[in-house]
Amino acid sequence: MPKPPAKTARHAAATPRSPKNANRSVGIGLAVLQAIAGLGRAGTLSEIARAARMPASRTHRFLAGMIQVGAVRQDPVSGRYDLGPLMVDLGVAALGRVDGVKSGSEALARLTERTGLVSVLVIWSTNGPTVIRWEQGELATAIRIREGRNLSLLRTASGKIFLAHLGSEKTGELVDTELASAAHRASTSPLRTLDDVEKEKLRVRSEGIADNPGESDLGIAALAAPVFGAAGTLAMVIALIGVHGVAQLDRHGPSATALREAADEVTLSLGGRPATAPRLPVRPAT
Repeated sequence: MPKPPAKTARHAAATPRSPKNANRSVGIGLAVLQAIAGLGRAGTLSEIARAARMPASRTHRFLAGMIQVGAVRQDPVSGRYDLGPLMVDLGVAALGRVDGVKSGSEALARLTERTGLVSVLVIWSTNGPTVIRWEQGELATAIRIREGRNLSLLRTASGKIFLAHLGSEKTGELVDTELASAAHRASTSPLRTLDDVEKEKLRVRSEGIADNPGESDLGIAALAAPVFGAAGTLAMVIALIGVHGVAQLDRHGPSATALREAADEVTLSLGGRPATAPRLPVRPAT
């Protein structure tokens, strides 16, 4: 009985060796990435393996492969693993296809043209407030904002908006971490205790706007306003950034008015209800 013809090299190359195993590998890789994202911070090998429900040795192999393509990064000092630049790029690209982000991005361009200041769009991610879009203004001093950058919850205007409108189940751990951090203790932030934080939440909700007079980055000031979705929950934040002492970024000035109007416009496009602008105190006639 004649033997069946052997597979040619060309035929062997055209036939997947093990599509089932390949699909399984993709699923495991995604599980590892989800485990890192779920931690909300950089994690150790054992923490990630436990979250992914995998042996540490197998988790390590997947982490090593994903580091090579930029999906994961490893801190050279602590050895902890976190989502890499590839995941940030993919996340920003995906968000750019969401209608709300499109509306927000279009509003940034108009806001920067109107004020001449840098404008940014910020969302809430597993690591807290995260910049996803920005527009360069017409400033004498260039200010560059990296997309994917995580912002302080207590020392940035955008962070204070999230602080005021999100529940403590989302912000509580970050607040505790920031209050205890060396960076916060060395800053000019007036928020030093949990009582200070609660008072700031009330102020921001009352005024509908938050500011940062150089608390996070020396020489940089900012204002931020909330964008609400159809369900009445905070969807994103729009902020204006300028040079402290040069840009007019007080909470009741013309830049604040332009910012509020831009945020309300995006809120309406999402089917939400704009925040009511606070009434300024009426001064008695003299």
